[in-house]
Formats: sequence, structure tokens, C-alpha cells
Amino acid sequence: MKHIRAIIALLYMIISTLLVIAYAIYLHRYPEVKRVSKAIAVPKYWFWPLFFILGIKVKLVTKDKIPPPPVLFFATHRGNLDIPLLSYSLPGGVTYLSKEELFSVPILNIILHTIASIPIKREDAKNALESLKETSKLLKNNVNVVIFPEGTRSVDGKIGTIKRGGIILAKSSNIPIVPVIIKDGFKIYPKKSIFPNSGTVEIIVEKPILPENYTSKELAKIISQTYRSYIDG
Repeated sequence: MKHIRAIIALLYMIISTLLVIAYAIYLHRYPEVKRVSKAIAVPKYWFWPLFFILGIKVKLVTKDKIPPPPVLFFATHRGNLDIPLLSYSLPGGVTYLSKEELFSVPILNIILHTIASIPIKREDAKNALESLKETSKLLKNNVNVVIFPEGTRSVDGKIGTIKRGGIILAKSSNIPIVPVIIKDGFKIYPKKSIFPNSGTVEIIVEKPILPENYTSKELAKIISQTYRSYIDG
């Protein structure tokens, strides 16, 4: 059954992606702010059928009122469906800090440019700094940004070390950090799995953290502890 679901989901994604690409190209007639605001509203409609086909239920749990945009969502990153899950469930729409390699993937690069996703070359400190500056511009336009503060997707499902890049951005821009935990995303679709499993995924949106109240080291510790309160390891 899992294999049949996966094949149907693949066919759906091929057809729907062509339509999304056409819409993305159309949106480039608008100024960036308007283009991005329209584009980040699409995933709620795009990914709902995908999750239905795969037998995945998405439950959004908010622990406190989410501040109005802009917000920095600091999300766990343990499964292959994390980006669709976050794009579908987080209110207000989001864009991402994305690894630079993704921008060389045909079709995907059109979508990333349309939502004003920021490429980041993680091993290049100068490039990373420029990416953070570009992200600051987006935040000033009231666009919510998702950052994966561990820097990469977990192979074994455990929580990694919180990198300082996103924290530097939060403190320099004085934008609230909202930790997001994708619970059971790893069980649904771990990094090395070919086919996803059906089941329920909880997107837990924790209480906002005001970065001016803490040092960078304290923020990293708070975020890590918040993640580990939901996820073992």
C-alpha cells in the first residue's frame, strides 16, 4: 500500500509542480514583496493533496500566540518532508534560508527564487554573512523566515548542535525567535528512506523568545533544550 501511495503521490507532484512553475513564472511580473506574499500562500493548497494521498495527517499545536510578521521560525530538521510540512502548516506563509546547492536544481530553483529563498554556502563565512544580510531585508518586508539552526538534516533523528548564524541574525535584527518542533517527521520519512510512511505529524510551535533578553550562548541552549523536551537525543 505504501508503494502505491508513493507512486500516486509522485504523479501528483509531477503534474502539480508544472502548474506551480507556470504560476511562479507569472508572479515574476510583480514587485518582489507582492510576488513573495502571493507565492508563499501556495503551499497550503499544493501540499494538502500530497499529504492526503500519502496518508499523512498534519496537526498544528501552538503553545502561545504567534507574533505578527516578521518572525524567525527555528525548526528541527530530521525528515525529508520537513519543508512541505512547514510550508503547509505555519500561519502567514514562510520562506527559507536554503543551502546553495538547491539553487542549481532545475525547476526547484525557479520556486526558490519566486519565494525569495536565500541561498547560503554554509562552509563559506563571508557568503553566510551576505545571506544573513539578505534575510534581514526580507524580514523588514514582514516576511516570515524558517531557519534550520542545526545546519543540516539529521541522519539518525537526533538533535544536532545549534549553529550561531541564525542566532546572530535574530539578535542583530531583534526579531522574535519561535522554536518549531516537527514531531514524528523522522518516523514518517527519514533521510535515507525511499518511500514515506503514513501517520500523524505534529508541528509544535513553541512560545516566542525575545533575543534581546539573552546572550547568543543562552539562546542556543534554550533552543536546544526546547527541542529535546519533545525529541529524545
